[in-house]
Parts: sequence; structure tokens; C-alpha cells
Amino acid sequence: MKKVHKLTLLIGFGAIGLGLALFIEQKLTPRVEPMPPVVEQQVQKPNISVQINQGDGTVETYEQITAETAFDALTTVANQKNIPVAVKEYDFGIMVEGVGNLHNSPERYWMYFINGSAGVEAANKAKLAENDVVEWKYSAPESVDMP
Repeated sequence: MKKVHKLTLLIGFGAIGLGLALFIEQKLTPRVEPMPPVVEQQVQKPNISVQINQGDGTVETYEQITAETAFDALTTVANQKNIPVAVKEYDFGIMVEGVGNLHNSPERYWMYFINGSAGVEAANKAKLAENDVVEWKYSAPESVDMP
């Protein structure tokens, strides 16, 4: 009977020890909660109209273009219509050097207008609003009215 009693005590103390070890581990182990999924806020880009004015009377208009900047407006149309766009990047932003086969020269260059007003910053910095009209115009410097 002493062997059974010792065995029972040994099992009892073992169970208590195991329970105590599990309890301590649970209390000392940091609880890791799953993070809720990160929902990225989608910036709604405005719907705008884009005009490409080649300066010779040819003006093409594209409606329902979704773009955030004047530069995005041009490149969106260019990508849709497979029109090459040449650009040069400066510290202040991107300057359009050519659209299609018309490239900047001392006599004519590409300039953008938003709702009839000439751009005053790099095209990739000019933010657009819903229903804006962006015109990209290939023109001579003296034919452009600056604000």
C-alpha cells in the first residue's frame, strides 16, 4: 500500500507541478492579438476632360478621364491612345518635352492649362478637381497669356 500511496502522491505532485508550470507560462507569455486588416484609403481621382491642341487647329478632346494631376491626365490619354510622350525630370517636377511627333523647340513648346488658366507649376504637381478641363497646347511663347 505504501507503493501505491507514494505513486499517487508522485502523480498528484506531478500534475500540480505541470499545472503550475502551464499557469506561469500562460501569465508570462505575451498575448499576441491578430492585427485587423489594413484598409488602404483609395484616393478618388476626379473625372476630367483632356484636350490635346496641336496648335494647327487640330484639337482632340477626351471625356471621363480619371487623373490626379495635369501630367496624369496627359499620360492617361497617351497610354489609352498609344501616343508617345517625352518628358524631362527636374528638381521642381516633370516637364513635357514632346507629345506624339511634336517636340519642344525655341519657337513652340507644350504647355498645360486648367480651366483656361495657364499652369504655374510642374504638371505633375498641378492637382485636379472633379470636372476640370485640362488642355495641353503646343504653341508659340507669345501666343500664351500668362496669369
